[in-house]
Amino acid sequence: MARAYPAKLLLFGEYTIIVGGQALATPLPLFQGRWAKAQAHESPVDLQQKLPAFLDYLRQREWARSFRLDAFARDLEQAYYFASTIPLGYGAGSSGALCAAVYDRYGPATPSRDLRLLRHDLARMESFFHGSSSGTDPLVCYLGRSLRLYGKENMEIVDLPPATERMPQLFLLDTQRSRETAPLVQQFLRQREEAHFSETALPALSAANQRAIEALLAGRWEILMEAWKDISDLQAEHFTAMIPSPFAQVWRRGKETGHYQLKLCGAGGGGFFLGLTTDWEACRASLSAYPLRPLALFAD
Repeated sequence: MARAYPAKLLLFGEYTIIVGGQALATPLPLFQGRWAKAQAHESPVDLQQKLPAFLDYLRQREWARSFRLDAFARDLEQAYYFASTIPLGYGAGSSGALCAAVYDRYGPATPSRDLRLLRHDLARMESFFHGSSSGTDPLVCYLGRSLRLYGKENMEIVDLPPATERMPQLFLLDTQRSRETAPLVQQFLRQREEAHFSETALPALSAANQRAIEALLAGRWEILMEAWKDISDLQAEHFTAMIPSPFAQVWRRGKETGHYQLKLCGAGGGGFFLGLTTDWEACRASLSAYPLRPLALFAD
């Protein structure tokens, strides 16, 4: 039971994917989970408490009849659990990694090779935790590969480019507060009904996301930084409900000093923000009040 299941990071496409835009999601091995056996003095916490109910949920689903649920039940009886460092309520795929681990160990003996069918199966599993799921998070966690998404249906596996000396540093800013995705998505859907937002801001954000994705995958760092700035500016202006008030000032300070640019990382409202900088030391000094995690997503 040694395989690790990484967290998931949505690099680009938060919200715009809902209206048919592109997105780019990638594994985040900085956080991960794996099956482990609890010691006598340990007690289950957080998601682990839901594993027996999750097992019951799967047993009641016709589509899970090919799953090896008796083996799942035996392992739970023997105190196996999903030991995870993925923060909860951060949009980092904590439940997605758990679903990926369950599917990998107890799912069909011959999993589908069709990405859409595989995502569909994983979405039905993760719906136990969220009520509804796109399946993207558990799919990224299961494959351990980056996915370029084209709207809600189409996708392809992609490889991130190798690291170079000229590439900017990406990092996570930890807001140290969890959040719930559903209310933020509802806020976005209400906002989409406003003419100016839907006819001007949203198309501009979708276009900037697409430019950023194409630039990153091609290793065109100057274009990536230009697109990132556009995304940051648009989100600062139009997604104020997703940026908690203390961090709106942090967002502006990055623009004023030129030390960094921030963007949403998933739904916003808390969790992580995703940052980009060309001067890591100056960035660290400017953001010394907050936990920062530099990202090493690109192969050397």
